[in-house]
Amino acid sequence: YVAALAIHGTSHPRRRRLFLILSLGANLAVLGYFKYSNFALDTLRALLGGAGLDIPQLDIVLPAGISFYTFKEMSYTLDVYRGQLRPTRDPLLFAAYVSFFPQLVAGPIQRADDLIPQLAVAQPFRLEQVTSGLGLIVIGLFKKLCLADRLTPFVYPKFLNPPGFDGFELFLSLVAMPMALYLDFGAYTDIARGSGRMLGIEIIRNFDFPFTSRNPGELWQRWHITLTAWMRDYVFVALPGRPVLSLLVPAALLGLWHGAHWKFVLWGIGNGLALGAYVLWRIHGPSASVRHRQRPLRILGT
Repeated sequence: YVAALAIHGTSHPRRRRLFLILSLGANLAVLGYFKYSNFALDTLRALLGGAGLDIPQLDIVLPAGISFYTFKEMSYTLDVYRGQLRPTRDPLLFAAYVSFFPQLVAGPIQRADDLIPQLAVAQPFRLEQVTSGLGLIVIGLFKKLCLADRLTPFVYPKFLNPPGFDGFELFLSLVAMPMALYLDFGAYTDIARGSGRMLGIEIIRNFDFPFTSRNPGELWQRWHITLTAWMRDYVFVALPGRPVLSLLVPAALLGLWHGAHWKFVLWGIGNGLALGAYVLWRIHGPSASVRHRQRPLRILGT
């Protein structure tokens, strides 16, 4: 809040950059300490395993939703720095934007230029918004309780112990697990959107039928849309170099954002490589008109 006002209040490039760095540094330091301290210590412990050093495990309680509201704060300051947003002088309005409770735990990551104007005006009671919001909440609860929570106990044990199951069961789990994840996360988004709508606040969609995507690029425009857009606008565009190589950094960060473990980093890099391969195929493969005419190729892409 203070950094954005300071950035907006001066035209001196150095001072503006200093206030931006202080704000981003503070946010990343808080996020890094709470979410990634033990990840860093575990990595260090593995690297220095033979040195006989006793590296303790920190007893840290992770604040709910910290990844979401730190990203909202950083995008706010960056948008002010870029001249795309005028900062609010109302500290309560800023606090409401950062901690708007329907989005706090599972997003979506809604930008300040969209959410703050809605929070700044009085929202009259509208029965149709309440009923529509309740409908979204019911749909979300159905996805979560009746579908996702029934699928997960079926598929998750097979990932923990693959040798204990036959190939057909493992194949079913491989297909069902993404569906369970989508239904679980999509349910939270529906509940968040429904809760916001009951209060007169329209929350952005975070999923758009992701499993109908025909390529990796389209998938990440349909799955966790707000996070992908955040990475594109604040990380990818700032990276120099070739497009394929610059995909790996935001992809790895996207993985690390999901969880403090190397498996998440590798998952992110895997997605970055898939996106890079698709970009190369777009450049060197068949033209767009040929791809659109070839129905088998489109089905295979999906």
